[in-house]
Amino acid sequence: MTSWLPVRVTHAPEMEAFARRKLLLGCCACLTLAAAAACKGSGPSSCNDTSALPPDAVNARTALGYSDTSTEPGQVCLKCLQFVPAPSADQCAGCKVLKGPIHPNGYCRAFIAS
Repeated sequence: MTSWLPVRVTHAPEMEAFARRKLLLGCCACLTLAAAAACKGSGPSSCNDTSALPPDAVNARTALGYSDTSTEPGQVCLKCLQFVPAPSADQCAGCKVLKGPIHPNGYCRAFIAS
């Protein structure tokens, strides 16, 4: 009859450092991909320049609560019936109700789902 002896596993310090390095590189790669995905197709950086608008147009934007980023889930300018697309993805769009530059991910209280 043979007796059972527990086997003791020893860790090699160089293998432990290699595993940590591999994990760190994997995390960095994932963060880089996530940042690239977030930036792609996000449209222009800002569409808040109202310097060329008359005061009544600026007041209308303020009264309707226009913002470059929507606070209402699923309600963005891009999905609004009033939205007028920009000539290219990196430019500000327009609106049938509000004058001036409109961000595709913006929102105002005149939102009507298209």
